[in-house]
Amino acid sequence: LNNLHIRFLWIVVLWRSFMRRVSPRRVRLGPTSGRHVLKIRLKDHGVPVKVTWHTSCHAKRELGLGDEAKQLVRQLENVELKELQREDECYGFGGTFSVKQPMISGEMVQDKCSDVLKTGSDYLLSGDCGCLMNIQGSLDKQQSRVQSMHFASFLWERTRGSWDFFKWTTPVRKGFSKSFIFYE
Repeated sequence: LNNLHIRFLWIVVLWRSFMRRVSPRRVRLGPTSGRHVLKIRLKDHGVPVKVTWHTSCHAKRELGLGDEAKQLVRQLENVELKELQREDECYGFGGTFSVKQPMISGEMVQDKCSDVLKTGSDYLLSGDCGCLMNIQGSLDKQQSRVQSMHFASFLWERTRGSWDFFKWTTPVRKGFSKSFIFYE
């Protein structure tokens, strides 16, 4: 073994030790885990805002998810969730569709953007970063003030000052001062 191998082994040993101490207090927070974290109560520390929600095609059709993530957003007292009129419609970017059918894809995202703009929302939330990237690009071309954001980032920003968010985790152990959340 050379010096590089020894360093790598120490990194692995230290990482495993860290993860053993942290793992009892972590939760997977992503579009597929919403039904498992509904036991928590969120305390909102942000200014009043209006948001709307885009459900991705794969979350709804392939994973069979409902509105678990939206239920977490609804817990925030200063957040008004405005429903899209055509939430179930795709925005036209999935897979290679946007490459093979760019004109149709462009029209589909325009329809989704007009639906978002009709809500008067400040933010568009979703659990799918691909959806957010495409819709935000179209909104930017229209010079809209609507900002897209992953719902986990939105929840973190709204509850950052509130350790009530972490009350449901296991107690803090010696050597750690906070609980941890790992995003998918």
